[in-house]
Amino acid sequence: MEVLRLATKTLQLAIQTAIDGVRSVVDGIKTTTDSTKVAVDATKANVDTLLAGRVVKSVQRGSFSASTTTHTVQIGVIAPNKVHIELYGVTNSGGFAPRVTNVTTTSFVVDAGNSVSTFNNAVPVSWEVVEFY
Repeated sequence: MEVLRLATKTLQLAIQTAIDGVRSVVDGIKTTTDSTKVAVDATKANVDTLLAGRVVKSVQRGSFSASTTTHTVQIGVIAPNKVHIELYGVTNSGGFAPRVTNVTTTSFVVDAGNSVSTFNNAVPVSWEVVEFY
């Protein structure tokens, strides 16, 4: 009977040691999983920040010869609330720089300004539309 009790005690210790070993491995996996989740969450936050208006999605450029008070420029499809439009090389006879108005998903209007009737001698105008994510 004593041998059986000793064998049982030894077997119990072996089983407990195996359980403790498995528990240690599982705890290690949980620690790795938790730190991976933290890294993934941080990466997602960085991507969200980048996509929130700082990353360029598309750039469109062109030019036209302006000779009237307004000129409509046709462009590829964009999100009007996510673009920046620049005009280059423009002045007009009244000394006011033309401005961009009426931005839609496929066009924008260049306006000579409130008090100016025409652009000065068909001024060449270059433009650039930068769309952000």
